[in-house]
Amino acid sequence: MLIRLVDKFQRELYRLFHPVLWGKNIQINGIPRIYDIKHLKIGRNVSINTGCVLQCYGGLEIGDNVTISDGAKILTRSLDMKNYMDNASKTERDHVDKKVIIGSGTWIASNAIILPGVSIASNCIIAAGGVVSRCITENNSLFAGVPAKRLRGVIE
Repeated sequence: MLIRLVDKFQRELYRLFHPVLWGKNIQINGIPRIYDIKHLKIGRNVSINTGCVLQCYGGLEIGDNVTISDGAKILTRSLDMKNYMDNASKTERDHVDKKVIIGSGTWIASNAIILPGVSIASNCIIAAGGVVSRCITENNSLFAGVPAKRLRGVIE
């Protein structure tokens, strides 16, 4: 009971210090890691669960009614692969930032990874452990695997 109370207090304190999360009926379970939150645009009724990582460096837009399950990662930054050998020898390596857009009604299941520059259509499911490396343009579809591929459409 005390642990739940402490967890709730931590979540509310986290929300208090991140005004972008105010007034949108966002459910936070655990404390997510959100990097560069000023570049996050988030819709209403979004659920963010334990162990999630949201990189917002390149811009991250999350639509309404989205669920991001335990351990999911949405990445907007990657290493700059141009002249990688030179970059690898630097203490501060060069990065490339690319915007990610998650459509309304989408569920990103446990431990799924969304890579930089990807857009996901509305009402999609990204299965547990799936890695989305390309844009998903088909609404109402299930995607799974590494890399994620469409398994079926018209999710009811």
